[in-house]
Amino acid sequence: MLGSCPAFPGGSSGGVWALETVDDSGAVSNSATSLALDPDGAVHIAYCNEDLRYATNGSGDWVLETADALGTTGRHASLAIDEDGAAHISYYGVTNEELRYATSASGAWAAETVADQWGSGAGTSLALDPDGAIHIAHSNKLWYATNTNEVWTEVSVHGAYSSEVSLALDAAGAAHITYRDSAWDLRYATRERLVDGIDQNCDGVDGVDDDGDGHASLTTGGDDCDDADVTAFPGAADAAGDAVDQDCDGIDG
Repeated sequence: MLGSCPAFPGGSSGGVWALETVDDSGAVSNSATSLALDPDGAVHIAYCNEDLRYATNGSGDWVLETADALGTTGRHASLAIDEDGAAHISYYGVTNEELRYATSASGAWAAETVADQWGSGAGTSLALDPDGAIHIAHSNKLWYATNTNEVWTEVSVHGAYSSEVSLALDAAGAAHITYRDSAWDLRYATRERLVDGIDQNCDGVDGVDDDGDGHASLTTGGDDCDDADVTAFPGAADAAGDAVDQDCDGIDG
C-alpha cells in the first residue's frame, strides 16, 4: 500500500512542482505550445492566441511578445533556440492555410511563408542543425522543408495523410521523422545523409541523385530541390511562368 507523500520526488529541481501563470489573458488558443531552454537556462515558449505569441523569462520576469499577427496564425507551433539565444518557430497560418516560420535572430521578429500548398503546416516540427539551418517536418501530407541553401526548398516524404509529426536531426545532419498515418499507424521516415566526400554508389555524385542530373538530393545533403525532375537543379535554365523553380533559387523565373 502506498504511503502518504507530500510531493512527488524528482519532478523539479527542488522536488516540488512549481506552477505559475505565464499569460493570464484568458485568450490562449487550444493549440499546441512548444518550450525550449537557451544556453543560459532561460525558458522560451511559443503559443497561440489567434496570433503567434512568444514568452520568455530571460530577464527574470515573463515578457510576452507577438511574433506574427498575419490573420489567424500561430497554431501547431514548434520552437527551437539557437546558440545565440534567438528563437526559431514553425507554425500553421490558418487564414491562408500555409506553413509559416518566424525568428527573432535579427533582434526583431521576422516572419515568412515557407509553403502554401493545401494543408501545409497543419502540424509542424522544427529543428536546427549545427550550421544554423532550419529543418521543418510538416503535414497534412508529410513534407520536409529546409533553408540549408539560404532559400526554402522542400520534398515530399509521404504523399498521403499524415499528422502528429515530430522531427529530430542526428549528428550527421540526417532528418528522422515520426508521424501518424490515415490508418492510425505510427510511421517513421528517414533518409541517410550521404554527402561525406565518398561516392558510395559510383554514380559520380556524392549523395543520392535519383534523377541523374548530377546533383544530390536535398534530403541527402545535396542541393537538388526536386530530385524527381532531371530539369531541376541549381544553375538550370528557369523559364518564367511555368510554376516550376528549375534553378532551385526559390523563384519561378
